[in-house]
Amino acid sequence: MSTEVLPVGVTCNLRCDYCYEQPEREKQTVSKYNRKAVLEGVKSAQHFWQLFGGEPLLLRFEHLEELLKAGYDRWGYTGIQTNGTLITPKHIELFLKYKTQVGISIDGSGELNDSRWAGTLEATRKATLRSEWAIEEIARIARETNNRNIGPTLIVTLHSGNVSTTKFPKFEQWIRYLDNIGCRFIYFHFLEMDYAASKWALSDDDLTRVMIKLRSISQELKTLKFMNFDELENLLKGNTEKTMCVWRACDPWSTSAVQGLNNEGEPNNCTRGTKDGTSWLPAEGSGQSSIWGIGPNFTTNRFHERQLALYVTPEEHGGCKGCRFWLMCTGYCPGTGIEVDAIRGNKEKSEWRTKSSHCRSLKSQFIEIETKLISQGYTPVSQRDDRVELETFIYEQWAQGKECTLDYALSVRDNKNASSYYKDNEQPNIPHGDHTDITPHGDHTDAV
Repeated sequence: MSTEVLPVGVTCNLRCDYCYEQPEREKQTVSKYNRKAVLEGVKSAQHFWQLFGGEPLLLRFEHLEELLKAGYDRWGYTGIQTNGTLITPKHIELFLKYKTQVGISIDGSGELNDSRWAGTLEATRKATLRSEWAIEEIARIARETNNRNIGPTLIVTLHSGNVSTTKFPKFEQWIRYLDNIGCRFIYFHFLEMDYAASKWALSDDDLTRVMIKLRSISQELKTLKFMNFDELENLLKGNTEKTMCVWRACDPWSTSAVQGLNNEGEPNNCTRGTKDGTSWLPAEGSGQSSIWGIGPNFTTNRFHERQLALYVTPEEHGGCKGCRFWLMCTGYCPGTGIEVDAIRGNKEKSEWRTKSSHCRSLKSQFIEIETKLISQGYTPVSQRDDRVELETFIYEQWAQGKECTLDYALSVRDNKNASSYYKDNEQPNIPHGDHTDITPHGDHTDAV
């Protein structure tokens, strides 16, 4: 679970065309920080949380330190996701003091980052230079002090502005530079095809081409890891515990992947799947009950409406019927659902109930890793003789309002002990790892 605190809401100093928060930002251009309510909320948090936004570094420095101290006092470390343009040496001192794991969102060096718009081209390039300085400085400190936990971890959105055929050589050069200065992790974010993102879009073939090249490059790097490929391999091995939220079978109404606290100290949901500018809270009703992980107690219910529908809907109608990767993918993030009219030849708003618009590319990536595992003598979940039985088991549990992970279904199947399945309304224990590295959630991060 990613637990996020948005002290300035979605307020940001940049105006990226493709940002999924843009509709919400247009409804509320400035979000006032309710210091008392947010502090009360984070002190009652049941899970490790991190600062997110918008841009959290827009918060006054003393208020930023107050929040980081509250997190450090509770968990012994903290986390933040930022575009990096506002980081100063003073901020870095703060990050070191409170053991802050720093995630930076950037799409490349120089012109490759023009997508992260600051108002004018000149202002954008200056902002990019500040982000690049922050990455270099944090990496230098991490390298010289052997402090691997500070990061930075990078979130890079792939689009025509940074990985087109003509720009990819410079992008590759930047990647190798990051490796040389000791950066450890990058997560590649796939563009959500809605709002004003279409001008940056890559075709499925181009995205597949880019990911194949990146996988080849990753095998030559010394320290830098591309987390996407490790995830695909883990999924095909049936290990979903350390994967990103995009693989966690959620929908915008009942996600367990992201729980947060907004600038008013109120519960906040992931906005990737809701494109109308409103951060809807999960509904109550039947299904798996859970308590909001941060701030005031708020009971929600976990459903799998999207996954159940995708499983029985033919691919030509936006579903996943018959796909051998459904167990691992379950349609990917609802925020990347294909456009509601794309099946009829039009391109309009993304529809969260459909499969991902990146389906073809994702399937190609799964096939590549699947082939690798088979060549190593390993049978991936997608090739198991009992794959359909596994799918049926998970489908039936979800249809009954129960929670069920692939890991658990595999343990039940392999141990032939289905009677030990946890009782109705009993929340499964899904560990969050050792909390030593920062792992992104799309444009979010989750310390695992």
